Amino acid sequence: MVRAPKCSRTVGAVLFDNNIVSFHSGHVKRFALLYEKKLGSTKVQRTSHLGSLKEHRQRRGLTQIELAKISDVGRATIADLEAGKRGAYQSTVKKLARALKVNAHDLEGE
Repeated sequence: MVRAPKCSRTVGAVLFDNNIVSFHSGHVKRFALLYEKKLGSTKVQRTSHLGSLKEHRQRRGLTQIELAKISDVGRATIADLEAGKRGAYQSTVKKLARALKVNAHDLEGE
């Protein structure tokens, strides 16, 4: 449990990987801003699009669901990455590369 600034009661907050996962108080925004100011920005940037993810997945004979189970990356995320709808976090690239047994750099090809 964490006590929010200027709050007399303890409120529910779970800190996971330097992020506030849930919080039950009206002081959420102020607390998050103070927390970020104290520790510095905790935002992680997404990398470039993975242009050859679908090619590598099909070469290994895997469906999106199978790749999701092996890599511990959501199927919807894999679909969005293959369609080029969004970029991937570096940790996601590493998980996918490990599951497909390729170099992470190879997934970023066109």
